This record gives sequence, C-alpha cells and structure tokens, in this order.
Amino acid sequence: MRPPNQRSSGKPVFSFSKGVLLALGLLLLTTSCSRVQHLAKVDYTHYELASDTSNQAQVEALIAPYKQQLDAEMHEVIGHCAETLTKRKPESTLGNWICDLIERHAAEHLGGPVDFAVQNYGGIRVGSLPAGPVRMVQMYDLMPFENRIVVLHMTGADLQEFLDHMAASDGWPVSKSLRYVVENDKAINVEIGGAPLDPDRVYHFALPDYIANGGDSCFFLMDQPRDELPYLVRDAITDEVRRLSKQGLPITAALDGRITLANQDQQ
Repeated sequence: MRPPNQRSSGKPVFSFSKGVLLALGLLLLTTSCSRVQHLAKVDYTHYELASDTSNQAQVEALIAPYKQQLDAEMHEVIGHCAETLTKRKPESTLGNWICDLIERHAAEHLGGPVDFAVQNYGGIRVGSLPAGPVRMVQMYDLMPFENRIVVLHMTGADLQEFLDHMAASDGWPVSKSLRYVVENDKAINVEIGGAPLDPDRVYHFALPDYIANGGDSCFFLMDQPRDELPYLVRDAITDEVRRLSKQGLPITAALDGRITLANQDQQ
C-alpha cells in the first residue's frame, strides 16, 4: 500500500495491488519453518479506492477469498491442552512449558547441546492457554512477534549478571535445567543441569533474539558469542503442539520449584 495521495477531487486515495494482498496472505499462512511455501506466480491488478466508506463492499469482496483461506488455516485445531496453563511469577506452568520446549527444539536445530532456555516474561502475550482444543490462531496470540531463537555462549561468571537481571524482577520463565533462588534481587544457589554454577565453564543457552539483542535492558548480551537459528519461537511452540498431537498426547506442564523467592510467598 502506498501512502495516501491527493487527486484532483481533493479526496485521499489509497492505491494497492491484488498481488500485494495475495503475497501477504501466503506469508501469514506460512506457520512453521518446517513447511516451505513458494509463490510461483503473481498477477497484479491496480485498484484505487477512496478513503471514505462508499467502497467498503468493494474492498470486502476483494479480500474475501484470501480472508476465507486464512481463517480456515488460523482456526485449525492443532492440539489439545489437558488443563489450563497460566502465566505468573516467579514460576508458572505456561512459562515452564514454553521454556522446556524451546530448550529441546533449540538443541535439535543447533545440532549441539543447549544447557537451558529463557523466555522473557513480557514476551508471553497471554495470561493463559485454556484447557481444551488448541487452534493455530492461539499460537499467534501467545507469541505474536517474529522472534527467532538465539543460542548464546557465555561463561558462568558472565552469566551471573543475566541471572541477577532476571532475579531483579522476581524471575523470568526458564527451562527445568536451570534452578535458582531469588534473594535481594540476586540469583543465588544457581544450579544448571543439577550442578552448581561454574564461573569458568562456558554455558550454551537459548532465548529470543529480542533479548539477545539487548531488549528488556539486556544490553550486556549484545556482544556475546552466539548462534542465530533460522527458527521462530512461535514455530517451536507450534511444532511442539503438533508433535504431541501426532503422538496422541495433550499439552501438560507442572510447577517444580525451578525458581523460588527467598523468605517470600510466591506471587
């Protein structure tokens, strides 16, 4: 779509092509990096529509075939949730489930070990994943951003700063391989893979590229060695739901004390 321009009538006119709509529709329909779709042909037709509502029916008729196709894809049932998963701090069933699957899928795509995974709390955009059928549209509600998975490689000494950063906000969702206690806005009693944090060891952990690139005030991560995977966080979640469904299994998660608050009740 081009910016509105002024014609002799003085009314702003919006100009776009049918080909643009088709390309956008196919882009949205590409819901997993494991499925590659190729646009073989685009036929362009030029339309000019006034910005008032007189042509609303024309616009709706134009996009109806694409909307119907997209709606069918978005409302496909791709899995089943055994019980409602919720988002909360310092630990939650929804956060635990997401981080555990990110760790597993990141290791598969990296082709090497991943010690744990982290997802920023604000990056999970819904408060819960309800029990019952899970539809494709819920994957976009849950994770609407095009965030890719990055695996950072950091020594335990450098990693402590990141853990303290998460602890300062009462913890972010982490996978079960990482455990720690939040005390005075610091991460203490840190264990990774069942062993105490080793300041000299290099750890490999997965997280969204938004955080790896300095988001949520994580500027100290920007220059760390990394592997950037061509794999979206949302696609990892979707692939996990489909994997479980093929095995006849529902989505399940539990609290296991991976993050606790010292001398405080969990919020």
